[in-house]
Amino acid sequence: MMIHLGYETSANGTLISHAGSNIHVGQIFFDEAWNDQVSGEYPYTENTNNRTLNSEDSILAEQNSGGFNGFAA
Repeated sequence: MMIHLGYETSANGTLISHAGSNIHVGQIFFDEAWNDQVSGEYPYTENTNNRTLNSEDSILAEQNSGGFNGFAA
């Protein structure tokens, strides 16, 4: 969770901070076919962690709610 103090919203809905330096922690989601391609390339082929598919990702489901789209274009 991020808390922003001292900001205003621009016309396109992004935040304009008046607090100085901004740090953003977030995720970008890609189509699963693209994820498959990237996962098939080194060094990702060396990854032994289980991959969370888009269909299983609760964060993506939240980002895609309310008419929003969490996928990179």
